[in-house]
Amino acid sequence: MAYEKISLSIMDILKSSGPLITGTDIRAQLVASGMGASERTVRYHLNLLVKDRKLHRIGKKGYQITEEGLLELDSSNLMRKSGFLTARINRLVYAMNFNPAVNTGTVIVNLTLVKAPVLKKYLYLIQKVFEKGLAMGELLALIPDGEKIGENAVPSGMIGVITVCSMTLNGILLRQGVPAYPRFAGLLEIRNNNPTGFTDFIMYSGTSLDPLELFIRSGMTDYTGAVTSGCGRIGAGFREFPAESLNTVQSAVRALENSRLCGMVKIGSPVQALLRIPVSEGSIGTVVAGGINPAAIFAEHGVKIFSRAMAGIFDYSGLFHYSELSDRLRSFRA
Repeated sequence: MAYEKISLSIMDILKSSGPLITGTDIRAQLVASGMGASERTVRYHLNLLVKDRKLHRIGKKGYQITEEGLLELDSSNLMRKSGFLTARINRLVYAMNFNPAVNTGTVIVNLTLVKAPVLKKYLYLIQKVFEKGLAMGELLALIPDGEKIGENAVPSGMIGVITVCSMTLNGILLRQGVPAYPRFAGLLEIRNNNPTGFTDFIMYSGTSLDPLELFIRSGMTDYTGAVTSGCGRIGAGFREFPAESLNTVQSAVRALENSRLCGMVKIGSPVQALLRIPVSEGSIGTVVAGGINPAAIFAEHGVKIFSRAMAGIFDYSGLFHYSELSDRLRSFRA
């Protein structure tokens, strides 16, 4: 059963405020939190929750939340949090304004925080990720401590490594009237430098965190193998577009390639499975290499880092080619 906001707020209050609370105190806390609720409304929701065994009433002493209530609250909180990820995607896709025809505007970016000596140590492998087309294009940026991307500030003594997020493709298509449906992100098996299929994935609708962040932190990627032997596991996203937009999607990918903002992209045929993943009726599937992928190199070598997918937006003019990374790094103190 889907509960209204006031019922969830009542369970929140009972979970955090103690074992027994009266209906009067519950209403007072609701009002204090800015939720206008009459005595009759509060009584209705309390009776409903008692009937559904989410709360237990102890005579005139008050109410306490049950185990069923705690499970319901946790489940509802997870669903609310999972909506945050989708909302963040939508906000950034709408906010970016990159125009590939003239290479101006902003793109969606990821942020990885790392110390200069660590970045220098794994420079070769990171550049190989870009060279092999296993990131979102060929461009990145470095920002010094004190600067921010979105809500994420670079701490003292760290460097912010900015990579282009694959959701930039969604933003380009949105401006051409093509809606995108991001279904999931996961680990894509690479054999002889070619993708063969997903080994694991997490649906965007079922998580409150970016799936590729989770896979990278868990050490489940194998970019080292992918860039050295052509066999490994990389992060990639699967999204769907209307079948009628096939030509527009193909044109957008070519435009991003010309702007050096596109890595490995596989576009399916209308209503046909792509890499053994079936698509919805009237849709085409697309597999796109994750933009946060270079950060996986650090995690694979035991380096603890902070990475945030879809950290914010960044101006295209501030990006540079990955071949310049070594020279750019020299301007940062060790």
